[in-house]
Amino acid sequence: MEEGKKYMTSAVYPLHLDYALPLFSEMLVPTYRWEMGYTSVRGANFFSPKTLDKLLSAHSLEKIDTSMNEYRVTRPIYFDEEGINLYQGSTVKLEITDKEQLKKAADLLSKYANSDTFNVIFFHLDRNANSTFTPNEVKDIISRFD
Repeated sequence: MEEGKKYMTSAVYPLHLDYALPLFSEMLVPTYRWEMGYTSVRGANFFSPKTLDKLLSAHSLEKIDTSMNEYRVTRPIYFDEEGINLYQGSTVKLEITDKEQLKKAADLLSKYANSDTFNVIFFHLDRNANSTFTPNEVKDIISRFD
């Protein structure tokens, strides 16, 4: 919200505006590969928040940064069904779209509508992402632009 407010002005923008809002909750997990006896990061994978719940219930994570939703892996763990192989000492990060913050963002953006017709677009970071938002919650967010 604070970052988005920096771009809001009282001036009417001269071009048609559409809106794009994030709609995801995913866990960023570094992936590793072995090279000559060393482990190196080669990318990242996204998994559902349910995976985080599994990791927490297995006592495999400890929170290290509250503001960034970062966790440290406390013991090696492998979840075959998710294809996750986590090494002790590595970190994971939970990326969450907060429902209340998204409603506030929609309320803020709706004040800057500069035409009678526009599109509201929802996006996520992973094509396989399962949204934690129900259809009614999405309708509620869209209705804030009326």
